[in-house]
Amino acid sequence: SSESQAPVFKKIKEITQDYLTKRFPDWEETAYIVGWQDSVELYPKVNKEKVFMKGEGIEKVLSRLQIGPEIQVVVCCDNENDISLVDWAAKKFSNYQIICPSNVNENLKKHLALRKHNHLILKEDCTNFAEGLKGKI
Repeated sequence: SSESQAPVFKKIKEITQDYLTKRFPDWEETAYIVGWQDSVELYPKVNKEKVFMKGEGIEKVLSRLQIGPEIQVVVCCDNENDISLVDWAAKKFSNYQIICPSNVNENLKKHLALRKHNHLILKEDCTNFAEGLKGKI
């Protein structure tokens, strides 16, 4: 259950923050981290505000961190609020993969098919998404 996972993801959040601070000392100027009971998410700041314009925000973060377009990018997403991130990844990187849980939002699913984005919809839903990712990346 997500309640039993909460201590694990609290620790993952701490480890992630420590790593980001060591590797990219000013990362908090462009992003912020949110810990949930069953996940940890990194969100971009746009104009120094916490917003969910993921595509634009991630572009700003990566340009500041000098991460090139040749890297492999895996986007895990499940809802319409991820469309800007999906489109950005497909435009920016040739080596990208979009992975969604089985209970992906129908509008996002249609968008992925319409744009012919490189994507995979797992047979696992959000509750066991990590298990579904094994061997897919």
